[in-house]
Amino acid sequence: MQTTKKLENLLEALQLAFKKGHLTFWVLLSVRDSSRYSEEIISFINAESKGYINPEIMSLYRTLRRLEELNLVSYKNVSSDVGPEKKYYSLTNDGAYVLKEFIKTNIYAYKNINIF
Repeated sequence: MQTTKKLENLLEALQLAFKKGHLTFWVLLSVRDSSRYSEEIISFINAESKGYINPEIMSLYRTLRRLEELNLVSYKNVSSDVGPEKKYYSLTNDGAYVLKEFIKTNIYAYKNINIF
């Protein structure tokens, strides 16, 4: 099947929506086992998604603020030897519950799909 520009554009739009929609999942996953500051969160996401998800810093900050407002993450200011304090984000109990349920509902749902 020969791809057309229209199909390529549609695929690109779907991939962009997928990446943006899953940033919340990746952020919660990144702070599940240990507290991290923003650059560590981006590194975790980039490494674990094998470069597929590579959020821009401002997108990450918007997501973190929204997750904090929803009480899914919290942060502590930690002093740094170089520069200002850093915010280390961690998962709250509510965040752990949401992450667990999201994985059960949305990730495990695909485990038996036969891909081509």
